[in-house]
Amino acid sequence: MKQNNSNICIACQEAITNPVCQDCLEEEIETWLKKREPKLIPRLRKQTEEFKAITISEGSVPCIFCKNDMNSCAYCYTGFIEEWLRKKHPRLVPEFKLFFDFG
Repeated sequence: MKQNNSNICIACQEAITNPVCQDCLEEEIETWLKKREPKLIPRLRKQTEEFKAITISEGSVPCIFCKNDMNSCAYCYTGFIEEWLRKKHPRLVPEFKLFFDFG
């Protein structure tokens, strides 16, 4: 991972154009999982912590919801979560992509 500059995602090096942090996105995904597979919520939280661990850097863009500084884009985070779902729970992927596709 490269050092973060301004509004650049630490993971993909693209501009952060949809500044929603992982914590706020995680809350939304949890709400969705409560209706689909509530038992996966603790694993989702672990996945989020894993993502944060690989994107450690000082944030420079405030989240539009909670105002906490962030350093990676919604696309990279949801892509990380989608990959986990694809490997472990593939039947959830189509609906996940419907609600959380930032591509």
